[in-house]
Amino acid sequence: MEFLAGWAVVSIFVGMIGSDRKYGFWGSFALSFFLSPLIGILIILFTKTEAEVLHKTELETKQLEVLDSISKNTATDVKPTLTDELNKLAELRNTGYLTDTEFEAAKAKLLK
Repeated sequence: MEFLAGWAVVSIFVGMIGSDRKYGFWGSFALSFFLSPLIGILIILFTKTEAEVLHKTELETKQLEVLDSISKNTATDVKPTLTDELNKLAELRNTGYLTDTEFEAAKAKLLK
């Protein structure tokens, strides 16, 4: 009986750690309680937090907006020069919104 109580307490602890992650408190608690607290904590620690997922989504949205505006050239009657577009891409890469591979792909698309 003491073993089961200890198991439940550790599972609650794992649930608290996982409360801001993908599975939430109850999912983390269930994983820990029914599988093992050790397995539960390992699974929870390898999942992303909600803040990380939100940040990644915001970055992807920003990237898509910028790449879409570049490809559509939504500016008024003044068409941006190739140099302007390359400078925008370089700025996005330098600020971390684009990876090097995404930068190279967008640059190749502009240079075609």
